[in-house]
Amino acid sequence: MKKGIELNQEFYNKVASLYKDEFDHIKYTKEDLDQHRVFEEYLIRHFYMSCLMRDWTLESKPERDNNYGNVLKEVKKYFNYDDKNLMKNKNFKALVPGTGCSRMTFELANRGFEVEANDFCFIYILTVDYLFNYSHKNEFQFCPSIHSFAHSYTESAVVKKYSFPDIDIRQELEKNEAKPITFIKGDFLLKYKGIKDKFDLIVTLFFIDVSKNIIEYVEIMHDLLKKGGVWVNLGCLDYFHSRYHNSIDLTWDELRQVIKNYDFEIKNEVTDFVPYGVKVGSMVSDSYGTVFFTAMKK
Repeated sequence: MKKGIELNQEFYNKVASLYKDEFDHIKYTKEDLDQHRVFEEYLIRHFYMSCLMRDWTLESKPERDNNYGNVLKEVKKYFNYDDKNLMKNKNFKALVPGTGCSRMTFELANRGFEVEANDFCFIYILTVDYLFNYSHKNEFQFCPSIHSFAHSYTESAVVKKYSFPDIDIRQELEKNEAKPITFIKGDFLLKYKGIKDKFDLIVTLFFIDVSKNIIEYVEIMHDLLKKGGVWVNLGCLDYFHSRYHNSIDLTWDELRQVIKNYDFEIKNEVTDFVPYGVKVGSMVSDSYGTVFFTAMKK
């Protein structure tokens, strides 16, 4: 256990060492530090490790092939990214809000899109900056399950080590002459409200239900897209904020009608259970009931 925790910490230290000088001038009180520590421990235990596992390990490729693969197939219906000349000349702009550890951002950039990615959390943005600019294939090992023994058949599953990233990210992007990627840190609502007609494509993955007001998110998606632009979504309706605050929690039937009311045409709609954050050796089968839809701005 100790060795596994130290292995994880080695990666955290590697990322933090690059950006330490940028944050040294910020002064925190003890209360601030305690508050940040609680949040970061929760984030790392429940989301961050599973996100790294899902996006950048070879073992999670079947899950990515199912989820991200279907999204990319849908995107190809509207933007033939196999046509290199088309992608180079048209300069299609894509947005990935809630980018997390950014595998989808990479996949779109690698196919010729000019990608802008957004996340509210510095932990994700700094990690992705490091992975995209400095890392090499299988440079790191980590133990993503080491924070909890719950729902595990064996100790070996809890302390199992995985290598990441499964590819040389920078090398792949350079090989395919990818356009520069822009990472924007901050709340999606604050960063993008009021911007109009900027993107040809928006891809949301397990993202739209983090909003307090999902109707406002639909309005922003409409404003951000150019006429004829496409919004592809895969995710659940778990409504994160309903646990802690008042939020607008719509059924899919209600949300579909809201999307149509904002002058979108729904081109594709599939409801299904998909794997999400699957852990090897876990007693729990991790899957979510999701809505996979494509909406085109009229």
